Amino acid sequence: MSACLRFTRRASLAIIHYYQGCRHDAQCFPNLVVHRAVPGEVNATLKIENYNLNRVGTVHGGLILSMTDTLGSLAVASRGYWMTGVSTDIGTSFVRPAGRPGDVLHVKAVLTALGKSLAYTRVDFTNPAGELVAYGYHTKYVGKSSTHQKNVKLSEDGEQSPTKRQKTTKRTINASSTIRTELLGVSKNSPQNFLSTPRSIEFARISNAMSDQTPPDHGYENSSS
Repeated sequence: MSACLRFTRRASLAIIHYYQGCRHDAQCFPNLVVHRAVPGEVNATLKIENYNLNRVGTVHGGLILSMTDTLGSLAVASRGYWMTGVSTDIGTSFVRPAGRPGDVLHVKAVLTALGKSLAYTRVDFTNPAGELVAYGYHTKYVGKSSTHQKNVKLSEDGEQSPTKRQKTTKRTINASSTIRTELLGVSKNSPQNFLSTPRSIEFARISNAMSDQTPPDHGYENSSS
């Protein structure tokens, strides 16, 4: 599981189930499942239940609008934002009936733009046949959300980027490798029969000793949650 998917699922649980049974989302779509998340895009499904219907027996438009709100927020979260701001504009267009009890509604939320103050998202809803049943837009004021302490920094492939401490550790390891080479006075292209020489025994001793050392902590703390 990628770091992006793991983080987005955590955000989903916080939004929907923080006070389960008391909040709006927990009552409307407690069974929402986030299947995929990469930075800027989230894919989810919802199995339609009886309580999701309008009086003619199809999905209630209010459910679609609520999911536009929540999935748009999760699209922002997929960029590593723990708090996703507040809504400034939201809307939904209905193309065709979205389904009946037992049907599965597929949702794709995309972060179309993210600035210092505003985030823009689009959410598409399709049925199992791949037909578009509705689509929505959701604009959010993100303000100070970019500096929240629970945010994580994600790379474009959805993995967590190294923290300052991790980068320091990597530099320490690289420096250790350089020192080993200098102590031995050999290069990477040295003959393989080097391993059978007395110097190789000394190399092994130095290598093991340096591997047991703990990299120095220069006061950096892991910023991920």
